Amino acid sequence: MNVEEIYSTLSGHMLEGIMFHEQLRNCFLFLGLNGFAKEHEYHYLEETKNHMALNLYFQLHHRGIIRMREIKVNEIIPDSWYTSQKDDVDPATRAKAIKAAFDKWVKWETETKHLYEKAYLDLLEIQEVASANYISTLVGDVDNELVVAMDRLLEIENVSYDPVHTFEIQNKLETIFSKKIRHLFGGGHT
Repeated sequence: MNVEEIYSTLSGHMLEGIMFHEQLRNCFLFLGLNGFAKEHEYHYLEETKNHMALNLYFQLHHRGIIRMREIKVNEIIPDSWYTSQKDDVDPATRAKAIKAAFDKWVKWETETKHLYEKAYLDLLEIQEVASANYISTLVGDVDNELVVAMDRLLEIENVSYDPVHTFEIQNKLETIFSKKIRHLFGGGHT
């Protein structure tokens, strides 16, 4: 793989990740879990910012434009939800949906980490050390997000997806991620 192919692969995956987090946000909003929704809104915005930075880095350091590749949309939200209303969601469906969403999140971040690590190694192999160092920051970011996703999944599994516990942590998460969003954009509004 050459540099442009590596960056094209990363760019496409990032765009898929942006759509992934948007769907998780919408899923959690539909379930009335605003804290989880705000967390994925943050990841959506952070990954959008990282995608823009990747393109800028490529243009500044490699003097070109990243070629767009075909991207796929990972459907998170079941088709039946599009004809339902929030009030229709019963506790069993909510618990099942939470588990499915968190399992998909952990799987996505694991795949992303492996892709970024491969890109890092591929760049080193073709002696693009500066680019590899730049990509290593993305590896660190996704590694941290994966730890959070696994910890959050473990937390809700440990209480057997208890709806009381799940709803109790929403306000705290919403506050935390609203602040993170403001910080991400230098104090802007959410």
